[in-house]
Amino acid sequence: MIHILYNIILGIASPIISMLGVFSNKVSVFNKGRKHVFEQLAAKLGSPDRVIWFHAASLGEFEQARPLIEACRNEFRNHKILLTFFSASGYEIQENYANVDFVSYLPIDTSANVKKFMNVIAPELAVFIKYEFWPNYFTEMSKRKIPLISVSSIFRTNSSVFQMVWKRIQKTITWSSSFFCSKRTLKKLTRNDWC
Repeated sequence: MIHILYNIILGIASPIISMLGVFSNKVSVFNKGRKHVFEQLAAKLGSPDRVIWFHAASLGEFEQARPLIEACRNEFRNHKILLTFFSASGYEIQENYANVDFVSYLPIDTSANVKKFMNVIAPELAVFIKYEFWPNYFTEMSKRKIPLISVSSIFRTNSSVFQMVWKRIQKTITWSSSFFCSKRTLKKLTRNDWC
């Protein structure tokens, strides 16, 4: 039920966000950055490339991912590395980051976008940093049995939103998934919660 409601809200919000770009420079940058994202991804990545995908919301999360990206670059020389950002602040500063093959905005988490994104890049592994939990991406990765690692994950167990969302995440992520959590959130989470 929560997932259905989430998709309805996204379906309503997406055209509204597009229209708000007229009034807000930040929203305009957000929209323009995603306008040709699938064509750009297809030009840089795709079959037969073997892709490792890192996703960070913004610059701070990217800095947490940087050592892992650099280790992957050294270890997996036959793979291409994709780095996606949700926000412009991370993307604009790291657009030409040398340790990845391509930097992109993350398409909005609609079912259609997610399927198209996965069809284009077909990652062998996905690494999400900290607060990034996108239900449709997680569901699609689970269906396609793409291993998912969440690094520096933060769960606030006393939050009512957490209680609702966590049950959905547990049902969604059935494949090879690992959550590496912030120590302060571990007290109420069990080993079965992947932390």
